[in-house]
Amino acid sequence: MGQTPDPSAAQTALDRGEYQKAEELYRALVRSGPSSPELLSNLGITLHLQGKSSEAIKVFGRALRLRELPGTLALLGLSYCRLQQFDDAIPILQRAKRYFADSNVLSVLGPCYLDAGEPLDAVLVYKELVKRGVPPADENLASLARANYRASKHFLALLEKAPGNKEYLGAIETARQNSSPDARAAFAVALRNAPYLSVDAEV
Repeated sequence: MGQTPDPSAAQTALDRGEYQKAEELYRALVRSGPSSPELLSNLGITLHLQGKSSEAIKVFGRALRLRELPGTLALLGLSYCRLQQFDDAIPILQRAKRYFADSNVLSVLGPCYLDAGEPLDAVLVYKELVKRGVPPADENLASLARANYRASKHFLALLEKAPGNKEYLGAIETARQNSSPDARAAFAVALRNAPYLSVDAEV
């Protein structure tokens, strides 16, 4: 009693799924000296994995004020999304875009980008996860389809309000009637109106 816990014991408890024990050990470590972003982040993880999302958000916030760790930022965004606090999640998703090279960040935040992010961001996230072969491959493929569908609905809604939309909407309707997802019949019109466009451009 009264001794500072061993950080390795806290990590072992976390790795073994003994989240309540890990929480107690990390709390003691945080109390015992100057807080480090790593200790606070691990404490937040133990809370997150026990479903204590509101408390985890506060701890992740403390960790990020000390230093921005990509994994901590991703878990903060995920916690906001789990609580459906999408207004708080959106700025986190914007900040996390600088870490798209990190597959772990993409995996953690992918569902959040689907629920709260910009339509094309979710497409880019799941395209990367599929391209990199990050597991679970089947779920990532399904999520990529969802992301494309969501983006399609978003831009079709914008197109329906845009001036000069008749030829484009006609091409899309023809594609639907022919049971084809390809609406390229309007590409020639688009290129006449905006010659800087490239048919083969990435999203």
